[in-house]
Amino acid sequence: MTERRILKLISQHKTNKEIGHLLFISPRTVEKHRSKVIIKLNLDHQTNALVIWVHKNKHLFN
Repeated sequence: MTERRILKLISQHKTNKEIGHLLFISPRTVEKHRSKVIIKLNLDHQTNALVIWVHKNKHLFN
């Protein structure tokens, strides 16, 4: 699942550009996946909400 791979890369402090390069998708596509995850997790749409969630739940991606 792309969203799960993106979350794992976010937990490794990768940027959208780096994630896009690693997954062979555009940074904009990475942004869309991040937005979908934010909605699914019912997180606030502030910039760091997803990053904070990922770091609190890092154990899910190892």
